[in-house]
Amino acid sequence: MRHLITGFVLILVLLPRIDAAYTFTSVDGRAVEAEIVEVSDSSITIQRSSDGRTFELEISRLIPDDAVYIGEWIERNQPMEDMPVHRSKEIGKWPRKLKPDNYDIVIVKEDNDTCTYVYRTPHFEFQSNVKLARRVVREVSQIFESTLLVIADLPLGFNPKVSEDTFFSTQMFETEGQYLTAGGVPNSAGVYFRDSRKIMLPLRHLGVRKISSSYTIDERGETKVLTHEITHQVMHDWLGKLPIWASEGIAEYVEHVPYERGTFRFDRFEINEVLSRGSSSLTDLEILMNMSLAEWNQALAENPRRAASNYLTVFILYYYFCHMELDEADKPRLLYDYLRVIEAGNDKETATEILLNGRSYEELEAAVKEAYKREDINLGFL
Repeated sequence: MRHLITGFVLILVLLPRIDAAYTFTSVDGRAVEAEIVEVSDSSITIQRSSDGRTFELEISRLIPDDAVYIGEWIERNQPMEDMPVHRSKEIGKWPRKLKPDNYDIVIVKEDNDTCTYVYRTPHFEFQSNVKLARRVVREVSQIFESTLLVIADLPLGFNPKVSEDTFFSTQMFETEGQYLTAGGVPNSAGVYFRDSRKIMLPLRHLGVRKISSSYTIDERGETKVLTHEITHQVMHDWLGKLPIWASEGIAEYVEHVPYERGTFRFDRFEINEVLSRGSSSLTDLEILMNMSLAEWNQALAENPRRAASNYLTVFILYYYFCHMELDEADKPRLLYDYLRVIEAGNDKETATEILLNGRSYEELEAAVKEAYKREDINLGFL
């Protein structure tokens, strides 16, 4: 028995070195066979196989396949207690419906003299300058906690970071004028400020209406704006990494998932119910996928029609990669690998090659149009 145990231990020690040597290739074609010694946020330290010398390489200068390999190496070598939730080489199943478990809602403050009304859930704190009916507080809290659950449970490895001693913060205003005076963005329905990590929006985008001196739920009201901004908020750590089309794309995607009384119903997500069956004018994909944040914001401020086209196009593109361009196992492999390359610190241009998958932008547009045509939806790119 002792010999069997000794042999088993020896195998465990040797197995990780079977694939330790790997050929790393830079974007300009230079290659080196080496094994990884250490990985940081933006670089790796390698030991060259030929002479044992160590070098440091920038991850952004390596081809996309290398970035994927580095991510897999991290997963193999990271201690189990440090492994982040929802990180796996295998893509999980797409959820059918998501609803958070029961949780407490705390009324932190309701002060009529100062018009300060503060409410708190396990992960969020939202403040209004008018009193909200208890039902409104309950419904709004469900939107917050449900949206966080969606981002955590989508099989795309976003893994939102939630601190135990701080809360995601939202400020709500009774009027549009109060929203703008406090720093809200003109021509916007709501905004997430990355510096303060706070959402601001007028109450009318909460799906509520005023009765007497309080606000109550309007069954015909929409809550998509709040869902959109919460998505940005809980994905804060991704915003500086993702190009604007991808960060807005996931927010647009989540806001269009059918939502019923605290539950996101992915099983009722019908794309032809979201989009018109007629022709839609969309932003050219090469322009969109290389658009800067400044260009996005300029369209929002100066050209509402162009901004609307941008928002529609990012939703259509994100939905396409989530549900239409799938691998043999019906999983969104291209989008998943794209996110892993971004997560590993590669530049956005390098990561985009994953999604193009050897195609030109025109060929990608053709593939998107054909996929939607099968759903009886005709698209047109400007």
